[in-house]
Amino acid sequence: MRAIEETDRVLRCSDVVALVRVCRASIYKWEKKGLFPKRIQLGPRVVGWRRSDVLKWLDARSRNAGDNATSA
Repeated sequence: MRAIEETDRVLRCSDVVALVRVCRASIYKWEKKGLFPKRIQLGPRVVGWRRSDVLKWLDARSRNAGDNATSA
């Protein structure tokens, strides 16, 4: 049960930046283009991302990178 709770927690922008290892501007740009998970509104001036969504995105990126490396 603990693993599910940890995966579904909401990450603030600084947490996402640390996890994805890109700047905040890139995250917002990718999100606007539909290339990154949508944020959720936590308050009037506070947003976050579901950790599970970000981890799925990272997994898909790493799988695609592996596919590109083998097809080159």
